[in-house]
Amino acid sequence: MRSVLWVGLGVLSAACAVGALGGGPPQATIEGTEATEGATTIAGGVFDSQSREPIESALLLLQCDCLEDARETETNADGLFAFRELPPGTYTVQVLHRNANAVQAVPLGAEETVRLRFVLSSEPLSRT
Repeated sequence: MRSVLWVGLGVLSAACAVGALGGGPPQATIEGTEATEGATTIAGGVFDSQSREPIESALLLLQCDCLEDARETETNADGLFAFRELPPGTYTVQVLHRNANAVQAVPLGAEETVRLRFVLSSEPLSRT
């Protein structure tokens, strides 16, 4: 059942990326990445584009050919998340919250931390 969910989310993500759902431009932007020495980690925060407040309980999905299975987590009360102890590779990080869906490809080297900042629009999707 879980694999069906992942496939469905992948198809939905691809459709959103090419605008096939008629929802217009993506409902999120991503502001910069930063690599620092240390544990092999992808971490960051998710924030509302209008209020700039952190978004709690946003779902984050992490996929990479270098992982046996996809991983998921949710943001905490401060809008923060972290995926730790990752092997080097190129990851896809997807954030889902209400109508917002943001996807970012992230190359990650050994003993590197990449920090992401997702800024999601709280506006509903427009229908055309």
